[in-house]
Amino acid sequence: MRNKTKYIIFFGILLVGLFVAYKLAVSPSKNEIIVTVDNNLDIDKVKIELGFYSANSGNDFNLTKNGLMEVVYEKTSRPFETICAENDFYLTYDNKYYTIFRHFIPNDFRDGIPKPHKYCFDLKKENENIFVKLKIIGQDGDGEGVNRKLLKIENSKENIWGSQKYLDNDKNN
Repeated sequence: MRNKTKYIIFFGILLVGLFVAYKLAVSPSKNEIIVTVDNNLDIDKVKIELGFYSANSGNDFNLTKNGLMEVVYEKTSRPFETICAENDFYLTYDNKYYTIFRHFIPNDFRDGIPKPHKYCFDLKKENENIFVKLKIIGQDGDGEGVNRKLLKIENSKENIWGSQKYLDNDKNN
């Protein structure tokens, strides 16, 4: 009877150990968001959402009204996964300013699961404008980073995909 109990305990521990090892090996690593702001800004007013936003959606009003699918940063980074394809990040500051970034991850055709990345958002205030630089660190990172000026949410009907340039060019033609 004692040997039978020992075998049952041994196999129970073995099964739990194998399950834990399987979950660690199969579960993809999570991405991370790091946000920094200069002394003129409040880090608690930064919110970042992840999802997909079509460039063919017209103006940005619906984006600023509805946001994207998943909040990945609000006072702290939350675990999230990216996909092979377009990963859009919608950043807002103080519910008054916004911009959007796209991180395209190509499919590696081997396992189809993107490797984890660190997304470093650095916000700075210059005069009355807020700028953000996104640097992506990882296999499909961008190297130097991308800079954007945050736009006013109240003007989102005049903007397309987080940019004023498209509509400004149309007005001049």
